[in-house]
Amino acid sequence: MDFASEQFIVIVILGFVVFAAFSFRPSGYQGNWKKLAQRFETQRRPVSSNFPGEVIESAGYAHFDVAVDSEGLWLLYDGPQPPKAPACMLVPWGQIAYRGKSAKAYVFSIGPDKPIPLLSESELGAAVARRISTAKEVE
Repeated sequence: MDFASEQFIVIVILGFVVFAAFSFRPSGYQGNWKKLAQRFETQRRPVSSNFPGEVIESAGYAHFDVAVDSEGLWLLYDGPQPPKAPACMLVPWGQIAYRGKSAKAYVFSIGPDKPIPLLSESELGAAVARRISTAKEVE
């Protein structure tokens, strides 16, 4: 075997490795996003979103267009790719608990058993906290 054919083989193998690296997609959602998807994924959609382009943190950030209505908190996934969460989730108000506010974010937990932390910034966090307190007053 001459030097040129060895180089060709190395280049072909490197080409396959590069192709595999760029085409890799993780199987399903990971961590807290997977738990949220299992509980709250829906095919339904809200009429409109009140808070476009929100960054929400739950063991890794994701971008969502968010709607707040009488049914609950709608999370419409908007990146990054590959998707970390399903296209749409609806979290009912009874599943969300307000935990406090840090310097940068409002802190919530979702679900009664093994709650999932959720962090949201400014206006959205304040709207969710108000909605939860109003829902509890009605109960």
